[in-house]
Amino acid sequence: MKEKKTFRLHNIIDKGLNSLQLREKIIGLFLFCVILPLITIDGIIIYNILSEEKAESLREAEKVADTIINYGEDIITTCHNIATSVDQNYKVGEILGQTYETTFDYYDNYHKMSENYFFQTLTRFNNMKVKLYTSNETVVSGGYVGRTKDIENTQWFKDYIESGEKYIFRCDYDTSTGVTESKRRIFYFGKLSFKNCPYDTFIRIDLNYSSASSEITRLCNLESVCICADDEIIFSSEGFNNLNSPYPIFEKDEKNYYIKNVTNLGNITQIAVKIEDATSLQYLFDNKILIIVLIVISLLLPAFVLYKINNSIVYRIKKLDQVFGKRENDELVRVENPEGSDELYNLMLNYNKMVDQVNNLIRIVYKERLKEQEMSIARQKAELLALHSQINPHFMFNALESIRMHSLIKGETETAEMVEKLALMERQYVNWDSDMISVEQEVISVEAYLLLQKYRFGDKLKYEISIDESCKERLIPKLTVVTFVENACVHGMENKTSECFVYVRVYKRNDDFIIEVEDTGNGIDDEKLIEIREKAKSINIEDLKSEKHIGIYNALLRLKMTMGDEYRFDIESEEGIGTLIQIVFSTKKKEEDNIDESIIS
Repeated sequence: MKEKKTFRLHNIIDKGLNSLQLREKIIGLFLFCVILPLITIDGIIIYNILSEEKAESLREAEKVADTIINYGEDIITTCHNIATSVDQNYKVGEILGQTYETTFDYYDNYHKMSENYFFQTLTRFNNMKVKLYTSNETVVSGGYVGRTKDIENTQWFKDYIESGEKYIFRCDYDTSTGVTESKRRIFYFGKLSFKNCPYDTFIRIDLNYSSASSEITRLCNLESVCICADDEIIFSSEGFNNLNSPYPIFEKDEKNYYIKNVTNLGNITQIAVKIEDATSLQYLFDNKILIIVLIVISLLLPAFVLYKINNSIVYRIKKLDQVFGKRENDELVRVENPEGSDELYNLMLNYNKMVDQVNNLIRIVYKERLKEQEMSIARQKAELLALHSQINPHFMFNALESIRMHSLIKGETETAEMVEKLALMERQYVNWDSDMISVEQEVISVEAYLLLQKYRFGDKLKYEISIDESCKERLIPKLTVVTFVENACVHGMENKTSECFVYVRVYKRNDDFIIEVEDTGNGIDDEKLIEIREKAKSINIEDLKSEKHIGIYNALLRLKMTMGDEYRFDIESEEGIGTLIQIVFSTKKKEEDNIDESIIS
């Protein structure tokens, strides 16, 4: 039933094609076999460029986020060092730990502490303000020292006590400050542990909000950045840094922002860097040369070639069609002024000769030779139809050669080499005069493929090919080794960041001829490895129809069909370590293959 439906579909297609004019067929061939593939390739190229630009924007955003994170970590480290230095200062602990009878006694000690070199050093820290808080009630609030009861009712202090952390780094909007002071506060706060002070003592280091905001804006490198805590924008390069306004709420848009969460001293901070997408117009402008080249290659050049083919073939065939069967005074009409030197030109000359002969026969024995004339014309039309079906299958190779020569002329030797290697491999794929090929010829394709992959992976890809001299003339199914090498590069190296080695070895061992392809890539998990081994034992055509990635299975099926039971396949792999594929042939098979190949030739 299925075969009947397929046959009926073929008939419908054939009838549809037969009803089209030759010009329409050439246009259809041009559209489906030239324009559509080129547009598809151009789309893929443009998509890859856009993807790379987006990836570059993402990398730039990540770099800016890391820079800001490092800046924040430096600030916290500096604050921690200050707190540690104060904590280790015996004199400060002694002054804060005393019980003072009068305010004068305290001020006397406070001024001594203020004149101390250590405290003078603290005041020299740019953009930071250091203040100590103590539960000592005999201390007077002012200057570098305050009492704990001054802050114990604030929400941030309550949060600190509940957190159980020794130190915190947080932001706060303080409405109790003066008109000229900043209401936005970014500070480091923690408890000190003076051994000579019986009172609870704390240190608070306030950052200068304006200076910190300016520094972060400088580090953004013109990028749009928001630093958030609890969904509030603490710093921003977009103009949300008003010192006396509450922190605005950050509207999350993960599609347009690269967001990185950072945890420091128990607080979760978000660094959100906006990813600017280039507009289509901007993209076209930035890549105008590439777009122009793609348009010329995809549309103008093929259109010009189609126009010339139409003039060369269709126009002259129409000229022939116009004179076919046309008569003047009961005689056939010759083709006037045949053009060219190809098969159509020869056909026109032959037609004119035929016309001369037929006209001569018409004059002599018109009635007796009528059937012979009809047969001759039919034969000529058959030859014409045969010429219609001749299409050059090597257009792609000619185009690749044109691109290679153009690259050489422009000095782009690397591109020319890539095109040359690609053309070499594509000829190997297209030419299926024989399914068997020598190891030496197969290695040429392998080396071409690996060189192409080197352009993609660079120094990340290392490879080594080792072929015994005695194995070079051995015949194997075409593209066998290339398939497994391709699998090693595509699946073995795809997401691996370190160097990856690919080894290709062909050698003899006792009575066996052995091919090995080994890589140090990602490896294969145990479940997939078992699946490959099981399918390798009983692979068939139906299996290929249901597989998405048929490269390995296609090669195994051709090995099975060509070698029968004379080969063995084995695969070993370990995730994160690499994969080894081994194909073993009997050396006795070589003589039989050579005999078969000579018979086919």
